Amino acid sequence: MRIFILILMTFVFMSCEKKELPAPKYDRGDVQTMQIAMTNTYKNQIWVSLGENKIVSTNFKTDWDLAFETSTTGYHVLMNTGLSSRVYKTNQVLLQNVTDTIGLGINGTVDSPTGNLDSTAIGDWQTNINVYIVERGYTETGQHLGYYKIKFISVNSSQFTFEYGNIFGAQTFTGTVIKNSDCNFSMYSFNTNQQVTIEPLKTNYDLCFTQFTHVFTNPLHYYLVSGALINPSKTRVAI
Repeated sequence: MRIFILILMTFVFMSCEKKELPAPKYDRGDVQTMQIAMTNTYKNQIWVSLGENKIVSTNFKTDWDLAFETSTTGYHVLMNTGLSSRVYKTNQVLLQNVTDTIGLGINGTVDSPTGNLDSTAIGDWQTNINVYIVERGYTETGQHLGYYKIKFISVNSSQFTFEYGNIFGAQTFTGTVIKNSDCNFSMYSFNTNQQVTIEPLKTNYDLCFTQFTHVFTNPLHYYLVSGALINPSKTRVAI
């Protein structure tokens, strides 16, 4: 009898349940399609304006190594994670004392793919006078770009100053990066030993299609991902 009553009540509730109605169609507006030619080796970094539906600029991902924050109070330095680059902190304060990678280990630090400036591999170098080792990463064909040693000297409202050189070479350089507040970052290349123009004006683009390094934990593993990074000064994303 109890079983019969339970079945009857279930039937009554089911018969009273309202049927779902499909959402009415509505005009979603104009939809535009754009193709991004990163090539089969993903060698390109492509900067795109969604509002203008166009590619603003394109560069090879190997064209730069470091990106310097351009705000007047900015001091952060970012890596080119599209190269799978890594940073190692040493206990040396002089460049000439860093001449090899012995004891370096295999797990350097990488920038967070979130773009959070509090999660950079180099961190707050103003409180650390020691030399960093930069593993530059790899080209699109898998060629290793080698190791550089670098020591950051100073920063002010208009520029950065630093010393660096190939870890296995005797020659060192003094680098200067001028802050351009019209961009989010000013870039520097170890290939040319000078500041290079890479990022478009921060008012001119929304997304950068490139590669970046994702960090897996347990076990620790770095993986190169192809995707889109947002313009940190004006673009917000909701899922």
